[in-house]
Amino acid sequence: MISGGGPLGSPGAALVSNSRILNNCNEEDGGGMWLGASNAAIRDCVLSGNLGERGSAIEIRDAWGESHPLIQRCLITGNGSPSTLDGGAIYIAAVEARIESCTISGNWALVGGGIFADGFESENTSAWSFAVP
Repeated sequence: MISGGGPLGSPGAALVSNSRILNNCNEEDGGGMWLGASNAAIRDCVLSGNLGERGSAIEIRDAWGESHPLIQRCLITGNGSPSTLDGGAIYIAAVEARIESCTISGNWALVGGGIFADGFESENTSAWSFAVP
């Protein structure tokens, strides 16, 4: 279980698997996990109760657009708050991310309660977006 700050990924190909990333907070982006210029794989994880301004569970960002992270078979639920700007669950910017066989539900943000994305592919993923009025 990862709690109280969440992992930070930089260039490379980290693997996070069979983990619980719970109740982390960041006043800026990536409350549960922040990946920058990373080809990380996140598999078989639960991300819940995380808070961040963007990407409360996960933020993935690459200024050069060369990252290809994978999120696979994860449960991402109960992340974000009414003050989360974009991506209650996941915020993706300038990245070709793949999200496969995940359940993304019950997350909150002003825009993109489930996923706020620029450059995104998905397969067999149940994703719902909930906007805060």
